[in-house]
Amino acid sequence: MTAVLRRLVAAINNHDTTAVASCYAPDAWVHQSEWPKPIAVAAWIEAFPVLYESFPDLRVELRHLAATERSVLAEVTLVGTNSGPLHLGSVDRLLLNTDAERVPPTGRGLRMAGVVVLDIADGLIAAERQYWPSAEPLVQLGLLPAAANL
Repeated sequence: MTAVLRRLVAAINNHDTTAVASCYAPDAWVHQSEWPKPIAVAAWIEAFPVLYESFPDLRVELRHLAATERSVLAEVTLVGTNSGPLHLGSVDRLLLNTDAERVPPTGRGLRMAGVVVLDIADGLIAAERQYWPSAEPLVQLGLLPAAANL
């Protein structure tokens, strides 16, 4: 069960969106805890070039894994430097009280821990749920004061 997660992490770290896409079933979905609803995996894959633009050295570090016959739970850390324009999501815009869709690069590093839960079917990811701290990246990048990360 953990093989597909390891392939996914390698693909993300190699910035290979084709290899990322090959880890998912065609009808898979992805849901981050701050999103109102899941999105189709195709939309998720389309977001990777934007993420790589914001963090050209982005990588994922695996910390802890637990697996059952159909699921994988992973503690992961995203690491990168914001050296490209930072694209803001709806929660980012809300926290920053802005309508801007992106802000200039901060040049600061990001090291953010989160949890990813994968449902596996036929060796591919059928569903992915992600749990990340909402304000922490903005604090680490100097866009919000540290008190906002409570």
